[in-house]
Amino acid sequence: MESITTGMYYYIGTRLTAFLVTLGFAILRLALHRYFGLTVSFILLPSLTMTGFSFRWYLLDADNQQLPEVPLWRWALRLAVLMLQVAPILRYFDSIRYGVLSRVAEFKSKRYD
Repeated sequence: MESITTGMYYYIGTRLTAFLVTLGFAILRLALHRYFGLTVSFILLPSLTMTGFSFRWYLLDADNQQLPEVPLWRWALRLAVLMLQVAPILRYFDSIRYGVLSRVAEFKSKRYD
């Protein structure tokens, strides 16, 4: 659990630092618009790619008949988080949730055996 939390903090810190460095670079070097554009594209392109993959994974999860139906509020939350570019953090929370549900199911099956 601690390593997942550390990973989430690291991810947010990396994104924030990259944005601040890019913004600072643009402000300090107004004459270098081309490099600013390249820097922003190298940050946004992989981020948007990851967002696309995450959305596709959620759609595949929705098509899976073995998983329970996802409420509308959770879909709205997922879309908001995806638009904020922090999709891996949401996946971490989903992994923790499924892990807890798995442990609870294991505990119940051992209790009834």
